[in-house]
Amino acid sequence: MSYSHELLEHFEQLAGRFDVQRRKQRYYFSQLRRWLGYHVPKGSRVLELGCGDGTELMALQPSQAMGIDFSQGLIQLARARHPQGQWLVHDVSENLPPIAQTFDFIFAIDLAGYLQDFQG
Repeated sequence: MSYSHELLEHFEQLAGRFDVQRRKQRYYFSQLRRWLGYHVPKGSRVLELGCGDGTELMALQPSQAMGIDFSQGLIQLARARHPQGQWLVHDVSENLPPIAQTFDFIFAIDLAGYLQDFQG
């Protein structure tokens, strides 16, 4: 099942004010980076589903980073801010395209509340 048009529209609009929203939630994101940094060693190969602008992913200092998000606007931010990462626009509620790389860690922190079948 794919995301609703309304949800995609919400995230496309969010892309335009992403930094303002992130500042409002700075404590949450600082704790998230701290927790992820504890569990994911620097230099790991990491894939993030629902990556937003890629900030949390790139804060891990991965040797290889791939982020997937369904918002074109957020992926554009990720590409501009973190050109060393690989960024893909895709709806993760549908089958992922073939990915030729392997990863040490895959995470989807802020995605759980938006998927009807998270395990699927």
